[in-house]
Amino acid sequence: IAKNIGVAARADVQAIVDDANAQTAILRNQVIGTQAADIKRDPTRLNESAMGNMVADAMREKYPSVDAAYTNSGGLRADINCAPPSAGEQPCEITWGEVFAVLPFGNRTVIMTLTGAQLEQAFLNGFSPVCNPAIATGRFPQVSGLRVTFRCDGTNPVVTGMWKTPDGIG
Repeated sequence: IAKNIGVAARADVQAIVDDANAQTAILRNQVIGTQAADIKRDPTRLNESAMGNMVADAMREKYPSVDAAYTNSGGLRADINCAPPSAGEQPCEITWGEVFAVLPFGNRTVIMTLTGAQLEQAFLNGFSPVCNPAIATGRFPQVSGLRVTFRCDGTNPVVTGMWKTPDGIG
């Protein structure tokens, strides 16, 4: 969403943006898949979401030897909606540009071995904004291959269960 924050528009900068958009339009507007329904993030970034589940599941699909995938809700930057189409495609068709908008930063997937205690610390960090509103959101875990439960003890999260899911979906 473009916002006017009091900075005057510059024609030279707009020309760079327009040129980049023109050069990438063929790739960005290419249809690469379909969807049955909108794939949304949680706008509060304090819960699992359909988008988070899809991204974490895609990570595990790409690296089938891993037991689980974990990402945070703050990295999910866009929803993929059926309508209105973003680039003239049919409703519920997904374009490359829509997928890129979800994860636009060029982040890399890291594969590592963690102990249960290390993984629990990651979850405690991720759950902390739910229990303590003074902590910035955006870190809630989006997982695949694991099921985790927690509760709040005042402003502190407590992991109450953590296990690998039998079907691999978290």
